[in-house]
Amino acid sequence: MKSVSDKNVPRRGVLWFGTIMLGLITGFMALFFSQSGWTTSAMAFVAICTAATFGLLLTLANAARFWWGMRVVTLIMFAIVFWSLIGAAFGRRALHGHDELSSLDAIRAFLFFGLPSLLYTLWGSTWGKLGRDSPEHPTRSDIVVLRVAIIGRWVFLALTLVVAVAAYLRMQH
Repeated sequence: MKSVSDKNVPRRGVLWFGTIMLGLITGFMALFFSQSGWTTSAMAFVAICTAATFGLLLTLANAARFWWGMRVVTLIMFAIVFWSLIGAAFGRRALHGHDELSSLDAIRAFLFFGLPSLLYTLWGSTWGKLGRDSPEHPTRSDIVVLRVAIIGRWVFLALTLVVAVAAYLRMQH
């Protein structure tokens, strides 16, 4: 049974899977870059993956003691998705010639991954402070954050529905 301090931490099986997979990806990419040559973006990629793996390891070891480990992971997720959103908004060229992320896809990614990651980083819950605690007297800002989380999820669902309908209509023509 989970304690109150770690009720918003992913299940241990998910943590094990994520830690092992990210650790393997980090190791393989480090080996790949050591063969193909280290660039600034390669070093940044491996450093970010290493930091996220370290955060997952600490959370896996003791979620109550290392409560900030998962927040490191969610901060990294937020930063990556936010950077993608800014890049899509200002027409930044995609890395290594890959297709650019469309603005709509970047917004959807931000609503699905970025916003919940930011809320978890700040308050330990993807719903904000009210998702973690049930205070007798929530503040106005607690209610605003909860509303932003709810509206973000609904906007994501609406945009996903629009994309699905548009794809279906394109297939019909």
